[in-house]
Amino acid sequence: TMILPISGFVLASTLGQQFFPAADRDQFEIQVWMPRGTSINATDALTRRIEARLNDEAGITDVHWMIGHSFPTVYYNRIMRVRGDDSYAQAVVFTDSVGRAKVLTERLGQELGDAFPEARIVVAPFSQGPPLEAPVAFRIEGPDLSELIRLGDEVRAVMHTIPEIVQTRSTIEAGLPKLTYVADEVAVRQAGLTLSEVAGQLQAGLEGRVGGSVQENRESLPIRIRFPASSRDELSRVAAMSLVGNGESISALNLGDFEIVPESSSISRFDSTRANKLLAYLRPDALPVDVSNNVLAALDAAGFELPAGYRLRAEGDSDAQADAIGNLTTYLPILLMLMLATIILSFRSLRLASVIAVVAIASVGLGMLSLWLGGYPRGFNAVIGVAGLIGVAINGTIVVIAAIRADAAACTGDTESIVEQTVGATRHIVSTVFTTIGGFVPLIFFSGGDFWPPLAVVIAGGVGFSMTLSLFFTPAIYRLLCLWGASRGRQLSAATAT
Repeated sequence: TMILPISGFVLASTLGQQFFPAADRDQFEIQVWMPRGTSINATDALTRRIEARLNDEAGITDVHWMIGHSFPTVYYNRIMRVRGDDSYAQAVVFTDSVGRAKVLTERLGQELGDAFPEARIVVAPFSQGPPLEAPVAFRIEGPDLSELIRLGDEVRAVMHTIPEIVQTRSTIEAGLPKLTYVADEVAVRQAGLTLSEVAGQLQAGLEGRVGGSVQENRESLPIRIRFPASSRDELSRVAAMSLVGNGESISALNLGDFEIVPESSSISRFDSTRANKLLAYLRPDALPVDVSNNVLAALDAAGFELPAGYRLRAEGDSDAQADAIGNLTTYLPILLMLMLATIILSFRSLRLASVIAVVAIASVGLGMLSLWLGGYPRGFNAVIGVAGLIGVAINGTIVVIAAIRADAAACTGDTESIVEQTVGATRHIVSTVFTTIGGFVPLIFFSGGDFWPPLAVVIAGGVGFSMTLSLFFTPAIYRLLCLWGASRGRQLSAATAT
């Protein structure tokens, strides 16, 4: 009877890990990153082209875009991370069914990336679990900004060698063009201006100033006055701007020069330490935890080393999985102690409590065997299913032990009596098993998606296999314990007589 549980533990090690499964929704999301510094008009034009491409797909019922910001919380683990980035856009796409959403998600990621190479495009389903920026992520912490950028580029280069990774990005990037005005202080003073006044006039012309407001229903909308877009969209036109000094108009080029210099787009921190986050986006069928492990193995194979004072930490699904398992294991010892204490007090036997503990552990192996037969990865739902499976499995064992202990002959280890009492308890155990399996059959075959089937397969399959533990393992091990107890009693009697 131990062959099946042991086989389950061995075969489970060959399964992939997807701790947080995809949500079974008729929606998916598209994220678009244009090159840094792209205007919102250019981003908007690209999203219109993408939407035209989506409208050619059968089954898509609606598309909603947010340009410059990410969407507000439309799902419990989707939070608004991007604000005021003109080069970013996000879409939520609605389809006519959950199955259609899954098919389109798997196909459109590659197709949109090939059709619009000027942008980084990620198509992803809604998923369960805590809010994450990306399913696979690493964080490099250290003091020097340029070194963080260099190390991040090295890690991203290794990431792109993993076939399951389709896009990567980092939170600290170099090369964002910045227009700098280098003023000639002598010329500025001769024009009757100060550096602050020059900066203020450039600010007013390019960014504008609020000169009033207009009431639109209950909203007060500010009126911003600035130069038209035609005067601000090219470097030559910006350089031709005029400044007012000594009561007359003076070209900005007469008071200084414009230069384009690179700068970091942003500086991200973690616990007050500079940190470069490296985010990787995967194919919909990829398993994030396995991909994270593959990235770490690829970094070791490439000889990647961090300088002194720098640290590499894993984030994404693997880090969230560790936190979730840690929260579960925090209360596990307490629950196990309460369960064992209840069983010991009920049967007044530490040996019988040990038998039930062995059955509980073996039932976990049976659940893993069912998961392997179903072809699903290890995940959070499987863990919850195992917890439910243990309760049903030990219930059958408790029923058999209680029936055996209620018979005087069976209680002493008589084989025929043990078999008789076990057969008498079979109807109760079999009915419990089949009603449990029947209750989970609809979730296995008719629910669809990836959320419910793993949980249902673990409970239904594990409960079915657990009949071997209740009807064969439990009476056999009970009789062995009786024989062992009788042998120990004879040895003690002989020692006492001696």
